Amino acid sequence: LLVERGEEVGESFRRWPAEMRFISPSFNQQGWTDTFDLNAISKGTSPAYSLHSEHPSGAEYASYLAAIVETNKLNVLKLTEVVSVRDIGAAEELPLFSVDVRSVPSPEEKDVSPEPTTETLSARYIVWAAGEFQYPRRTDTTKERKEGEEKKSDGGEEVTRESMGWEEKKSDMGEERKKKMEIPGSELCLHNSQVRSWAEIPGDEFIIIGGYESGVDAAINLARAKKQCRVLASTPCWNTKTPDPSAELAPYTAARLRDVTAPGFPSPPELLAPLR
Repeated sequence: LLVERGEEVGESFRRWPAEMRFISPSFNQQGWTDTFDLNAISKGTSPAYSLHSEHPSGAEYASYLAAIVETNKLNVLKLTEVVSVRDIGAAEELPLFSVDVRSVPSPEEKDVSPEPTTETLSARYIVWAAGEFQYPRRTDTTKERKEGEEKKSDGGEEVTRESMGWEEKKSDMGEERKKKMEIPGSELCLHNSQVRSWAEIPGDEFIIIGGYESGVDAAINLARAKKQCRVLASTPCWNTKTPDPSAELAPYTAARLRDVTAPGFPSPPELLAPLR
């Protein structure tokens, strides 16, 4: 059983900015070798063949995942989120877990706010595959703090991040360490997971905090949209060359960055590093 909080599988991919693409290339290799397409998740399939795209968008890849589900008749519980997981198995026996889930309103039902239905599932083994894209660690905005204070002063229930619909991955990080990591004023920033399209985002001048794939991808797409931007990074990743692929920009990203920083490009991004 797959538990999916979205309307369809691949919810995080569907939420990608419209311009975001896979940095790993897809290529249908079945005619030459037995190896997989780099972006395939099932033997005998290829996003390059199915989508005819070397670097699929999030929406394209989500459609590939949906096809995998349909073809293999996988059991998916949609519009459902996990509330808690409890270990209920005896130590000397096989593991057994209790999983509490609840329904999530569809986009059409959000204004109606129906009462969520709850259910308890049990399983011997659980795989956490939610990723991090939908769980950015963000700071409450001034507006949200004010709304919470007003409601509390009226004698109502205190407004929390959860009650206001903010989703955040829980962390065991100590409060002191959290404070050191947070930048004063970070609540004024927009996390890139909240962007649906860099071309349509309001404004003409931007500062991007952070480099590497996410920061540089944002800079490339803003530049292509004829918007001015500066990248503030702790490491000049755009100049880093190393055998370790995790420590340098992917060739696809580096090539696109060269395009928007080439002489004559109308709105090249300004790359600044090392900065903190």
